[in-house]
Amino acid sequence: MCPGCCWEGEIPNLGEDGQCPKCGYENGAEPFRLLTLSEILTEEATTEYQNVRLGLFLRKVLDFQAAENNRMRDALQRIANWQKAYPLEVFPEPDLKRAHEVLKAAGMGLDGISASNMRHVLGGIKEIVENGLGTAGK
Repeated sequence: MCPGCCWEGEIPNLGEDGQCPKCGYENGAEPFRLLTLSEILTEEATTEYQNVRLGLFLRKVLDFQAAENNRMRDALQRIANWQKAYPLEVFPEPDLKRAHEVLKAAGMGLDGISASNMRHVLGGIKEIVENGLGTAGK
């Protein structure tokens, strides 16, 4: 495919006239490879060559950024959905003083239950964030 508009390999697939049928890019059948930014900007490369290479480089960067942005948006949406899963209409706020008294009478404390619940919530948020950042399991 043409490196100017739809690059997908090492060699551009140009028409018989040496031009891309989509964008008119003309360069014969010169092999292409993705270069580093410093290689793109060397004085030895032609301006046209630099522009094509810079375009390819930037396309790869933008594709990576778009994928990363989508992962992060998905993570934020999962956290928002989790927050909405416990509406006050279904799960009204408990009387914490009374719950403390009942638990105390049974030899338990509200602090330990609250801490356990927070560890669970924060662990779930940590997992969602790590998936969003692409660092899960690292």
